[in-house]
Amino acid sequence: MPLFAQNICRRFLFTTSPILKSQKPKKNVLKKPSYFFTNACWPKTIDKLKTIDVPEHFKTPKLLKELSGYSFIPAKKLSLDGFKKTNSNKFYLEADKDGIEIVKDKELAKLIVSKKWYHHIEDPKKRLVVTKVKCKIPELHKGTFDTHVITHRYEVEPDRSIDFIPDVENECIRTVEKYKAMKDTLKNFTRSDTGFHYFTKDTDAGYTTMKPEGSLDKINIYKYTHLNEPDVRASIVKISAKSKKMKKLSKLNDFVVGQFYSEKRLV
Repeated sequence: MPLFAQNICRRFLFTTSPILKSQKPKKNVLKKPSYFFTNACWPKTIDKLKTIDVPEHFKTPKLLKELSGYSFIPAKKLSLDGFKKTNSNKFYLEADKDGIEIVKDKELAKLIVSKKWYHHIEDPKKRLVVTKVKCKIPELHKGTFDTHVITHRYEVEPDRSIDFIPDVENECIRTVEKYKAMKDTLKNFTRSDTGFHYFTKDTDAGYTTMKPEGSLDKINIYKYTHLNEPDVRASIVKISAKSKKMKKLSKLNDFVVGQFYSEKRLV
């Protein structure tokens, strides 16, 4: 693990020129905004179930018939075969006679809505969202909270302004680029995994990984799959150096180390 931290830091410090050019959007093509590091793609379906409306749809499932791609099914019948989880989140809701609202303090929450996002391994454009509800007080509890889930199946559309697919048939591509430049290159990739390592500066080893307690900074690792070519993968490493003791590395916060490769060639 110490070698991992050292190698990442050396890659940032000593790679002098990028191999992969920044991909700029084409002109005269409708471009939609992207709020995330990747996925400038949007659901083909326009129906959306708001988080604050989830409990009501558990209470009255027939309301879901008005929304395209949504289903209300027993949790034990949920099949995730062929899907890979890409993200998850919990939303805390306060409920009273005046309505429901999202709150930051989970101690105040009476309802907890859990959502998990998945993409299909063979066709990453196919997506699945699974929503569950947990109730903390008997007055708001519904039997379906314990037995059912809401699923949303939909597909996303790649950003047509970017048609670039890295050529990794014979070799992988490694590069160091500015964070903003890499965002355009990754627009038609979907995030497939996330990891991180905490590290600190070591007098003897240089940089070494360790547990979060006592660490100075963090190395974030993001893995991606191309929407149109699932065999084309990307691994992006970003240093988050905020400690004053890491002044030299903090200059690299705007850069990322990227590697584009073929999943089949790895096997």
